[in-house]
Amino acid sequence: MDLETGETVRDEETGETLIPVVNLETGETEIHTTTTNTQNRISRKFRIPQQHTSQKATEMNESKCFITSDIVPCLIFLFSATLFLNPIVIACLGTLEVCLHVWSHKKNKKIINENIFYQSPLHIFVCEFCGKCLEERSKRKITRIQDKRNYKFIKYSIDCSRGIVV
Repeated sequence: MDLETGETVRDEETGETLIPVVNLETGETEIHTTTTNTQNRISRKFRIPQQHTSQKATEMNESKCFITSDIVPCLIFLFSATLFLNPIVIACLGTLEVCLHVWSHKKNKKIINENIFYQSPLHIFVCEFCGKCLEERSKRKITRIQDKRNYKFIKYSIDCSRGIVV
């Protein structure tokens, strides 16, 4: 505690209480030692609010992100490409993959059931260069951002209307 003002001196970064000592030659207070203030420290465990965890779970269920983690088709493609090392074979496999990707887009367009979704074997690689896939990903991202903004607006309007006395 500072004797002149009666305030406790704390280190801003660590939260330690600093003990000032009066220098007998100059009469000024100097800070030499530090002690931790254990009674003012509150240990709290890190917790994620329940609303965020449930919101992310519903977003994951609602999102139609069908990226497969099956690495076998990728390995088969890479193994065959490195085994033959023939540019004609590689070009044919690439063309086959593009044809399958286009076919899957056409098939998905005709399907009525939204739970069924066709993908080409190397969809993970081809979707980075496909305009339609990039557009769908951008649409989902924009929709997610607009939904968050809309939710904040609705929540704010509900909070404001609660404050109005009828």
